[in-house]
Amino acid sequence: FFSTSGALAVIPTYKGRRGHPLLLSLRLREEIMALDERRETLRTLLRRHSDSIQEVEFSEEEILWDLDTPEEVERHKDSYKEE
Repeated sequence: FFSTSGALAVIPTYKGRRGHPLLLSLRLREEIMALDERRETLRTLLRRHSDSIQEVEFSEEEILWDLDTPEEVERHKDSYKEE
């Protein structure tokens, strides 16, 4: 995908809001590794390359969920119980 689109990042969206997971091109690897974590974040990098971001609209709002901690995973777990 990255070789044909030229994008450096692909970000899913739901109703215009950016979600997870985002996909990053390997071309960003060195730049990511060089980030100064005391004053730069991945968001800093994405702003720097805003013209090379491809957004893909999804119909599921679950892409907006933050699942960074076990507590956040537990909070959303019930949504996927088999019936």
